[in-house]
Amino acid sequence: MAQKSYTNNWTYGEISQKLGGRNDLAILPQGCEKLENFFTMLQGGITRRPPTRIISDCLNSRIEAFIVSKTDSYLLAFSANKLEIFKDGLTGLTRLTYEDPVTLTTLDYIPTEYTGSEIWEIQYAQYYNQMYIVHKNHMVKILKLTANVSFENFIITTGTTLDGLSRTLCNGVNTYPSVVSINADRLWLASTNDQPSTIWISRPYNLLEGHRNFIIFDFVTTTVPSWKPVSTWPTKTDSDGNTYYDMTDPTEFQDDIEETNKVITAECSMEIQLNSGRNDKIMWIDSLGDIVVGTQSSEWVIPFNIDPTQQSASQKSNYGSEFFQSKKLGSGFFFIQNGYSLSQYGAGENGYGFNNLSFTADHLVHSGARQVITMSSPYPMVFVVLSDGTVSVLTFDERFGIQAWSQWNVGEDKIISLAVLDSISGQKLIAVVDRGVDGFKLEYFDFSEKVHFNDRYVNTTDVGLEYKSFMQMNRYDIVEDGSNTMGMNKKMKSIVVRCLDSGVMYIGSQGKTMQKTFDAVGNKDYQKSLSGGSEKELRVQIQSFGDNPLTILSMSVDVEVN
Repeated sequence: MAQKSYTNNWTYGEISQKLGGRNDLAILPQGCEKLENFFTMLQGGITRRPPTRIISDCLNSRIEAFIVSKTDSYLLAFSANKLEIFKDGLTGLTRLTYEDPVTLTTLDYIPTEYTGSEIWEIQYAQYYNQMYIVHKNHMVKILKLTANVSFENFIITTGTTLDGLSRTLCNGVNTYPSVVSINADRLWLASTNDQPSTIWISRPYNLLEGHRNFIIFDFVTTTVPSWKPVSTWPTKTDSDGNTYYDMTDPTEFQDDIEETNKVITAECSMEIQLNSGRNDKIMWIDSLGDIVVGTQSSEWVIPFNIDPTQQSASQKSNYGSEFFQSKKLGSGFFFIQNGYSLSQYGAGENGYGFNNLSFTADHLVHSGARQVITMSSPYPMVFVVLSDGTVSVLTFDERFGIQAWSQWNVGEDKIISLAVLDSISGQKLIAVVDRGVDGFKLEYFDFSEKVHFNDRYVNTTDVGLEYKSFMQMNRYDIVEDGSNTMGMNKKMKSIVVRCLDSGVMYIGSQGKTMQKTFDAVGNKDYQKSLSGGSEKELRVQIQSFGDNPLTILSMSVDVEVN
């Protein structure tokens, strides 16, 4: 019995084998078992991941972007006790220097307190050309990128409680925040070791104090009229010898007394505690319409226009989060949910809500996650960097129904960290790559490359390092008229692959020798007849090596079923 299978999109990319029996879902025919060093385009086809190009040598670093504007873009590289800053320009990244305020020496890095493990626990929030950096073991820092680079302790003013007691924020061990955010022009600090479920919110930014004022009340002096002692009231005696009070001048009977009181106004600082009766250690704070707070056990919503005269916080859900800073993309933001799954908070048919995006590929995000990064162009993507040196990649766009996972690697080497820089020419995906004996390299993924697909980390014109792009389709099954081909012998007779601007590729089925195309495929429907015996489980495989580009738009397979 001859059967034909046709695939014209990989909308879900690589999917979990746990979905292998769900022929009733669109996920199965629009996904595959393996998508390595490919990614799904918004149009539905798949293409090889872009090759990397060398920028410079670097340290074993966590990198993050600091974007003032498209023409004023910086890369921050945190390594053990060092912060390096690179400015993006027409000639690439240029390292900035820093003058140590103590020794007055010029350095090509900023000395920091963060150890090699602590750099992965940093959170940060940018306010134009300054960035607040927090870690639970250290004083809040402020990095300013103006004519000169400055990096110093961020000294705040907290004042006292209404009862006159000292407040416990940034005044010693266990009082340093681990979470930071900017919302409604205020600086939000949260989650110290001593008070893990508390948020401290500054007064609105002003040019004199910036975000330093965390005082929760103002002193207001008012004038109150008060009666003088009766013995001091003026009197008169009439002709009969009677004494009475002289009312000629009423001011003789009263004094104005000044009273100073503590008053809470809309401009004051705030302190909020989230208590659901569970583990409410705060993990991240973000805003989308309202302000959303993720804790270890739940998610909370706070009105965006909150002020001390109208405070409220409502518990939204009970998913809980791991300690990763949330990242914005498109119409929502993304965070790592409890159990290490990637979730989105965004707009839906019934308003804002949460969406678990790891459901289709729950094997790709796990406890080895170390960093989450988002990119909006040339493709909307979420990158989860894993500790094994690979990256789980999600192409995601609700407008086109794309939720496609894939895995990226650099062969035997390891991707340590990623960051996305804005520039006039678009966004750049930068990586720190451990190249083994060649050391750590700062590289970028060249999405504009159309011809040469080797990673070039020595220089931009060398032969480069070959990497493999590999796609394996799901097990071949036809379900129709209440029956299916599961467990039957199947033999792949031929395959037709519609390609775009593609080079040489290899085609085959699981367990069989891959067959190489004779030459570059180009822009055509490439047909390949395949030989071999029958298999009960049949999977199509396609791979590409070296400098060959490969973009697959659709695929048709002829199968003989016995």
